[in-house]
Parts: sequence; structure tokens; C-alpha cells
Amino acid sequence: MRSKGLTQHLQGQVADKAHSVESKHIYQRDPRLGIGLNMDARTAEEGQIYTTEGFAFSPAHASPGPASGNSASKADVAMFCSTGFLVGIQGVANLMPDSGLLRLGGDGRSAQYRKVAFTAPTVANVPGTKKQFRLLLQTPALFSQGWLPEGVTQHGDGGYRLQGDGFSARLACAALGRREVVSGWDLYQWAPKPAQAAAPAGSVYWFDEFTGDAGKLAAWVAKGLWPMI
Repeated sequence: MRSKGLTQHLQGQVADKAHSVESKHIYQRDPRLGIGLNMDARTAEEGQIYTTEGFAFSPAHASPGPASGNSASKADVAMFCSTGFLVGIQGVANLMPDSGLLRLGGDGRSAQYRKVAFTAPTVANVPGTKKQFRLLLQTPALFSQGWLPEGVTQHGDGGYRLQGDGFSARLACAALGRREVVSGWDLYQWAPKPAQAAAPAGSVYWFDEFTGDAGKLAAWVAKGLWPMI
């Protein structure tokens, strides 16, 4: 779902189909078969066959537009001709060319990159007169308490409350899918990073009984739900 469609959803409207994108147009599952290696002899280890599953960008394809009949317009083709992901960097912006090639992922596949101007969309859902709001994860999230966002603790009555700097609310309910595993490769240690279970993207937390400064709540969410120290 694009940002405009998500805004419509958060405002209680039915999102237009034009603002929705099927996952198959963005990525495809990429299963792999591997085998353990003896690093000294550089030979295969017996009985150490394993499988992994990753994701690969969907190939280019055209999609006909609503006003162009059965033929795709240039705008429609451009919309679906490629997919990728956005990465923010700090400290080396002047050292990298604006475009080029790089090695991507543990398999070392070649990838193209280019510098783009990006402004994060503002999708706000702050408490109104009913003192209720939803917290929706747009990406997988690593929380110190597992599925609970930072700042949410269980009280003696069994309920959960969010307590922040200048605001608080009651966690009324939550809807989460299966945990996602987040890992990677540590180039400095030349070893795999520890696998961590993350709350999946699309998870929804519903809060009520909000009190305090809605602006401080919005600022906490905008900064990425980091612990409130």
C-alpha cells in the first residue's frame, strides 16, 4: 500500500485500488539450497545440507493503465518497471558517487544504486476527542520485550499501559502475525549476526485512555519507537 492509501485507511476510509500494490509486483520468494563447508579443506561436510528462504526483487513488467485500454502508458510502465529499497547513510555522503554498482547481500550479487531525493511521508494518527489511536508497524520491529513496544509494561491488574515522556495510554488490544527473523552478516567480525525475532510489519496496536501531549507521542513515533530513557 502506498502512503496515500495508508493515510486513507488511518482516516477510516476505504483505500483506493490505485494506491495498492500486490506483493508479487514488488518481491518474490527466493528459496536456496546450501551445504556446509569444511573451511580448512574447502570441501563439503557430509550430512550438512540446509535450505534458506530469501526475497528477490520482482522482474520488470508492464501494467495497463485505467485510461489506456489494453495498452500500458509510459507512466504505468515506469511505475512497475523495477523495484528496490531505500537506504539512508550518514557520514559518507560526499565519498560515494551519485550512482554505480555494488555487491549486495551474503551471496554477493551485483546491484545498481543511485542517489535520490526522499522525504518521508507524514502518516499521522494522533488521539482525537475519543482519546484513542492506532500504532501500525510499517517495517519489522525489534523490541526489548518481544512483541511489546518500548514503554509498554504490564501492571498488577493484568493490563498493559504505555508510559512516555509527557503521555500515557492503555494498550487495549494488538494484532500481530508470525514473528520475522532478522539477521545479517558482520563484515568486521566476518561472521553471521545473531538471529533476532522481530514483530512483523503490519502489526497493529490499539490504544485508548490517552492522556498527555499528543505532540510528544507523535514525535516518539516519528523517531522510531526507541526506548524512552
